[in-house]
Amino acid sequence: MSDEITILYGSETGNAEEYARYLKQRLRYYNLKSVCTPLDSYPLKNLITHTKCLIVVCSTTGQGELPRNAKKFMKFILKKKLPSDFLHHIHLTSFGLGDSSYTKFNYAIKKLHTRLMQLGCQELSPRCEADEISPEGIDGYYLEWERQLIDALLTIYPNAGEISDETIPMPEHRVTVSKQGLDVLENNFILSRIGNDGLKLGKVLENTRLTSEDHFQDVRDFKISSEDLEYLPGDTISLYPCNFDEDVDKLLQSQPQWLALADKPLIIKNLPETEIMSIPRRSFFGLLWHFVDSSTPDGEREQEKLKEFGSFNEPEDLYDYANRPRRSILETLLEFENNLTIPVSYILDLFPLIKPRMFSIASRPSTDEVELIVAIVEYKTIIRKIRRGLCTRWLKSLRPGDQLLYSIQKSSFKYEDNSPIIMVAPGTGVAPMKSLIDKVLHEKSNQELYLFFGCRFEEKDNLIANFWDQKLYPNLHVITCFSRDKDSKYKYVQDGLFQQYKLIGESLVEQNAKVFVCGSSGKMPREVKITFVEIIKKFTGMTEEESQKYVLKLEDTGRYKEDARFYSTSKDLVVDGKTYKHDEWTNIPPFMLDLITRKLHKNPNHPIGILNDLIKTSVKGMDYTIYEDFHPIVSRFQNFDSLGFPEDHPGRSRSDTYYFNRDYLLRTHTSAHEQECFIECKTKGYLIAADVYRKDEIDRTHYPAFHQLEGARVWSKNDPNVLETIQKDIDVIPKTNIIVEDPFRDQPSNEGNPMQPYMTSEEVRLVQVHLKKTIEYIVNQVFEKAKESAKLAGSTEPYLNEPLKIRWVEAYFPWTSPSWEIEVWWKGEWLECCGCGVVQQQVLLNSELGEDKISWAFGIGLDRIAMLLFGIPDIRLFWTLDERFHNQFKQGHINTFEPYSKFPGITRDVAFWFEDSVHGNDLMEIVRTYAGDLAESVVLVDEFTHPKTNRKSQCYRINYQSMDRTLTNEEINDIHTKVQDELVNKFNVEIR
Repeated sequence: MSDEITILYGSETGNAEEYARYLKQRLRYYNLKSVCTPLDSYPLKNLITHTKCLIVVCSTTGQGELPRNAKKFMKFILKKKLPSDFLHHIHLTSFGLGDSSYTKFNYAIKKLHTRLMQLGCQELSPRCEADEISPEGIDGYYLEWERQLIDALLTIYPNAGEISDETIPMPEHRVTVSKQGLDVLENNFILSRIGNDGLKLGKVLENTRLTSEDHFQDVRDFKISSEDLEYLPGDTISLYPCNFDEDVDKLLQSQPQWLALADKPLIIKNLPETEIMSIPRRSFFGLLWHFVDSSTPDGEREQEKLKEFGSFNEPEDLYDYANRPRRSILETLLEFENNLTIPVSYILDLFPLIKPRMFSIASRPSTDEVELIVAIVEYKTIIRKIRRGLCTRWLKSLRPGDQLLYSIQKSSFKYEDNSPIIMVAPGTGVAPMKSLIDKVLHEKSNQELYLFFGCRFEEKDNLIANFWDQKLYPNLHVITCFSRDKDSKYKYVQDGLFQQYKLIGESLVEQNAKVFVCGSSGKMPREVKITFVEIIKKFTGMTEEESQKYVLKLEDTGRYKEDARFYSTSKDLVVDGKTYKHDEWTNIPPFMLDLITRKLHKNPNHPIGILNDLIKTSVKGMDYTIYEDFHPIVSRFQNFDSLGFPEDHPGRSRSDTYYFNRDYLLRTHTSAHEQECFIECKTKGYLIAADVYRKDEIDRTHYPAFHQLEGARVWSKNDPNVLETIQKDIDVIPKTNIIVEDPFRDQPSNEGNPMQPYMTSEEVRLVQVHLKKTIEYIVNQVFEKAKESAKLAGSTEPYLNEPLKIRWVEAYFPWTSPSWEIEVWWKGEWLECCGCGVVQQQVLLNSELGEDKISWAFGIGLDRIAMLLFGIPDIRLFWTLDERFHNQFKQGHINTFEPYSKFPGITRDVAFWFEDSVHGNDLMEIVRTYAGDLAESVVLVDEFTHPKTNRKSQCYRINYQSMDRTLTNEEINDIHTKVQDELVNKFNVEIR
């Protein structure tokens, strides 16, 4: 086990990273070694082999979300198979950056810290949840947290101790001068992990300005030649810029001690150049001040100023000096050069690494050439200095023949069919559109292409003016829109689209066209989408809501895509007149919106409705209120928080639950309305029946929509005769001849299934007796009705004349304790029927019932019981519109389903290599999205790990089968291709 302290950070904008790096720097003043890296970059095996003390620094982004560079780590630690002592050897603390004006204040660090503690971590020092809008600010929280942390570390590392802040900490990378130059002898694992996989060498062919010389923005057409290129429309290229010689010369002149070594090779394996044009952060100043000569008054003042920038004393001064004017590291060094001498061994400690910049490819696929359209970044700051982007400035300077490093990133963009393509792009967003257009034209395809291009001036920044001769390509239709030209026919791309509504409408509705929107962020994509809604509305005569749903369906089926790399993007959902704003949680497929209108439990002639009515009738006159009309869209609080679901409960994940957005979802159980029923109900008890929704497997017994019936009953401990009251209620329940196996009737609780401390043992015993007798009576009524119907149909099976046999087993539910399940012996096997228990007091308190209430609750899955009682072989039949199914059932009768003609199925396999695990439910949703109820089953038939590469592969077998017609190979091939493409799209898998 290493003595090195591990600092892991999750950072979206760099703030959490800066605090993590500052902490690393501070620990060096106590002779404490540490490693600092993003959460997702840390080798997970090191949690076991190298981690003794773990410090997590993480910000919260959006509404309670983890930063992108922390999500893989979180996904790993949430794995159910990890034992509770998995990280028992680790001492843990954490620091969260948040803003208490947001509802999900510091949720990210809470999730991380809670889950790590659940895996056995020991607390090193208290977790800190810093509040940006508090009077102390983030800095105030950090200082106190750091003090407590260091005190705790010094007890674990007794040989460590504070050294004077005047002592210059040792550099992280030991550098020596050899005959060949500088050689970094020690690299931490982060540097060693920065590989050159996929890096290739290219040569500049062309670098041409596309905009006029008098236009304020310089946009370049940039062409690179190379060997063995392989890319498609939608792919991107990463370029690796370098510092300018003139900037490096300035740096060397400011640090003359480096001149003798400047042109000698610096051997640092796999290390790109260091960044000298980025904005310096606090940790930079925290180290830099050590290298100022303070022997003169000027030097002393400068050292003091840099030291202040590197501390928390005057944060406004640091902002005014560095961030506001966007002052670079180089400019900072030049400003203090008279008294500043930096040892060459600290270069890597002070200067961050240059990161690659990514651009959309603008050329058709080629093996030896790639084209880019690049806007050169240049602007003036508050101090009137011109700022230029490092990469685009570097690109602008390149001449034909110059060499550069690049790598290609594949996208999941697909467009294989021959349907029309409608493209919308302002400015440089046209790059990937040009790639696609050039490919189609080169292949001499007759595919109809419509490009709506927008810019400011026809004569100044019309980037596409010389790209194509439309006379040569009758299938290419270009509509240009110039926002600053008074005589322009169309001002914005939205204007051009709407004026062509008939053409657009015909292409979308009648010709299966696809839409690609690419370019600027902000309001343009949103306004374009609104325009498409208006076009559909005008062309088809649909209502506003219907048109929105139509465009939403285009998105969900991949026919409407946004972003420069053709990623799916935002869509607002409208249900029953209410709009649900899209965010990163949204995962509702279109077919689910259709299901929520069916309400099968209220159909008296449907098997689900018949069963529901039987249960309601059985409790008639027993003081229950019946609820059936709650809306299926509920809040996260209703569905999870009010019932005590832990934050890391798998049911909360997007792989299990359908979210409209982070705050609203389709209920996953009827208990989402438990609080509401407790508050509103005027009788002793209630029953609620409803449709519920969860992502699930695809087979004959599972469906993403199903039905539950829940019941509850309440008594008051303030009633001086509460025990007698419960007993009287028990006595009212009709007797049955059921054979009951219940080892817990006299002793309902134990250590593994505990009673709640606010209740007496006799209260618990009587409440569970009333609960169980109620459920036994309901179950008996339902199954006796099934026996009666079977006899009327002529059956003489022996079990029809035998008493029903049931047994009780212990169970666990978040909202009840103790808890049980009832199983029924039916046709030779035990059938799980119902879960139930004594309601947790916190649930009752959340319902504002007061501390004196005691209660039980149960839940029954209607679909499974209905399938068994009615002999339904496939759960999809419940949702069919085929009259051959519906004509067989009548209110109040349980009869066996008579199968009608079964049509042959078609089987297809999908196998793929993947890096991160693909959740089975996510695959099921893709299949359901494209196949709907044509998907009869999806089964994992093979898993494989390559013995040499360790790559993982899975193979699923999909059986497509319609319940009312014969499917064609052509039809299924099209669906199956879309399933494969979406797998690549969403999860970046490689189809085998």
